[in-house]
Amino acid sequence: VEVFHAQDAERDYLKAAVRTTIQIHTSEPDGDILLFLPHEDEIDLACQMLRKEAVHISHTLVVRAIYVGLPLMDLQQAFEPAPTGRMGGGKPSRKVVVASNVAETSLCIDQ
Repeated sequence: VEVFHAQDAERDYLKAAVRTTIQIHTSEPDGDILLFLPHEDEIDLACQMLRKEAVHISHTLVVRAIYVGLPLMDLQQAFEPAPTGRMGGGKPSRKVVVASNVAETSLCIDQ
């Protein structure tokens, strides 16, 4: 697991988080991305922003949310693997899970 932190405070941390997630997706080696945000509305907005940005890049980014109160079917999708294969001969697909800090402390993942 590699953790990324901003060196300076960001004026709009939501936009900065989305921008950083896209940078990681396009420039880092294979592996899924986990983005923590404090509020459900920010999680939903970040998911929308990431999906919109993903349209402009050449490889698939699957975006999922996890927070308290999300329907079970949506929660289960967050644990499904990213699709296999490559899009347009580029990098393999990747999954980003945008989660609340409550989800961070209440999830149990089998190893």
